[in-house]
Amino acid sequence: MEYIQHIQYMEYIQYVEYIQYMEYIQYMAYIQYVEYMQYVEYIQYMEYIQYMEYIQYMECIQYIQCMEYIQYMEYIQYMEYIQYVEYIQYMEYIQYMAYIQYMEYIQYALRFQRSLS
Repeated sequence: MEYIQHIQYMEYIQYVEYIQYMEYIQYMAYIQYVEYMQYVEYIQYMEYIQYMEYIQYMECIQYIQCMEYIQYMEYIQYMEYIQYVEYIQYMEYIQYMAYIQYMEYIQYALRFQRSLS
């Protein structure tokens, strides 16, 4: 009888150990699941950071393009102003040359008139 009780006790111990082992496996699976979820959250966070960096990069590129466009427009306005100034200077030069020719013509006409008298 004692032998049967001992066998029953050993079976009970094995059953308890089996239950504990299964609980341990479930616990380890839970820990692995938690670690996996933390890893997934980390990956999602890194993707979010990369996305935000991309947005900031695109905003920076748009800002640079905008500044380049503004500089280009200022350059065009400056060149138009320079061309306008050059045009004014050219017109003043033509007027000055016309004035000199007119004065030479007047002097020539006065000499011719004096030579006739």
